[in-house]
Amino acid sequence: EEYGPSIVEFDNVGNWVHELTVPARFRIAHPSASRDAEAAGNQTGRQPNRGLEGLTLTPSGRKLIAVMQGPLIQDSRPSSNGKRSGINTRVLEVDVQTGTTREFLYPLDDSRNGVSEILAINENEFLLIERDGESGSEAKFKKIIHASVAHASDISQLDSLPANQLPDGVKPMSKRVFIDLLNAEYGLAGTDLPEKFEGLAFGPTLPDGRRLLLLSVDNDFEVDQP
Repeated sequence: EEYGPSIVEFDNVGNWVHELTVPARFRIAHPSASRDAEAAGNQTGRQPNRGLEGLTLTPSGRKLIAVMQGPLIQDSRPSSNGKRSGINTRVLEVDVQTGTTREFLYPLDDSRNGVSEILAINENEFLLIERDGESGSEAKFKKIIHASVAHASDISQLDSLPANQLPDGVKPMSKRVFIDLLNAEYGLAGTDLPEKFEGLAFGPTLPDGRRLLLLSVDNDFEVDQP
């Protein structure tokens, strides 16, 4: 749930089981129905509408991995357009059995981008959607990224991060482009390109052994959007 942000377990008939630990640095002290009032009233925690955006369970079932859409307030700085700017996005790992957490740094390619999904390949490797907020011909960045925490630093002891550079001694998650959705060979780019690629899931294994990857789009209830 991105607005706390919080992670809550329910059973298969909808009963609340328990809430998992999300470190205090992710949470805001003064929620508000007004985006502007919320932005003005908080010095730490998630930015308005840029909270926990993706969640995945590793194949072992031992770890939940949650990703922020963008940097926390204290990991960013004000920009000229009135919004906050930064590239250092936190990825939260929660041990399902013990509730202990670790945090990793995922560096955005551009401060205008955000992360809208994460999908576990194994215990250390993930696919993420990193994208800009533009649609149609204005879109410049819509990519599925292969990322790994295998050699990344745990940044749990860092209450704040520099906005546009790596902290000294910190190794970020490694990343490389897996699929560029604007590549002409996919036939997606152009005036009908949707803004919000927001879901990833593995489908069934195909008869020849290949894995099927499903990508979904959020149309914000605009039923006429392609």
